[in-house]
Amino acid sequence: MLKNEVMNETLEVMLNKNRKNITIEDLQQIETIYFSKATQDGEQVFPIEEVLLLPNISVLSIASSMITQEDIEVLSQLPNLKSISFTRCIIEEDVDYSSLSALENLSISRSFINNYQTLSTAKTLKSLELFFPYNENDDDLNISDISSEETLEMLTLEGCDISNPTSFSKFTKVKTLNLLSTTVQHFDFVNHMNSLETIYVSPRYGEDKNLKKPNLIVQLSKAELVMDNVDGSKNLV
Repeated sequence: MLKNEVMNETLEVMLNKNRKNITIEDLQQIETIYFSKATQDGEQVFPIEEVLLLPNISVLSIASSMITQEDIEVLSQLPNLKSISFTRCIIEEDVDYSSLSALENLSISRSFINNYQTLSTAKTLKSLELFFPYNENDDDLNISDISSEETLEMLTLEGCDISNPTSFSKFTKVKTLNLLSTTVQHFDFVNHMNSLETIYVSPRYGEDKNLKKPNLIVQLSKAELVMDNVDGSKNLV
C-alpha cells in the first residue's frame, strides 16, 4: 500500500498484519509512527506525503531525512499532530513551524540545523528538546531564538553551545530545565524562573550559589555521556 519500506515494516509490526492485508481503516487507527524518507543507503526517495494516509497521527518520529519547508507544509495537514521528533536529520534554513498549529512537543536529536532562528517559529510548544545539534558555521545557540515562552514547561538543551544565558529568564513557566553536557557561563537566570522545579546540570556546577534556590531540585549527571561523531568515532562529553 505504501512505497516507504520503513513505514511498511513498522505498520506490519504495529498491526500484526502482512502489508497486503492492511486496510484504510487500519491506517486510520494509527496514532504513532516512525518515518524515514531515506533508504538504508541514505538515498532520499520516499515521499513524506504518504504520512497523510495516517490522518489521526499525533506522534511522529522522523529519522535520517532532509527536512524542508515543503515537508512541514505536508505535516501541517495532520490536525492532531502534537509531537515531532527529528533524529539525525538535516533541517533546512527556511523551515517554518508556525503552520503546525497543534504542535506541543518538538525534539531534535543529533541533527544538522542550518539556522537556529527557525526555532523562533515554533510558538506553541510545551516541550522543546535539543540534543547535540550542529551546523555548518558552528554557531552557538542564541536563547532568544527559542519562542513559546508563554507555553513552554520543559526545556532540554543537552550538548549545546549557548550564547546569552540571561535570556533564560523569559521562560517563567518552565518547570524542568536540562542543561547536561552544556557549558553555562552563569546561573543568575534561575532567580527569575519562578516556575522552575528541577534543573539538570553537570557535576561541576553543583555548588553554584544560584542553584541553592529553595525548593529547587538540582539533578547532577551520574555518568559521562557519549557523543557519536560523523566519522563513527566517539567523544566523552
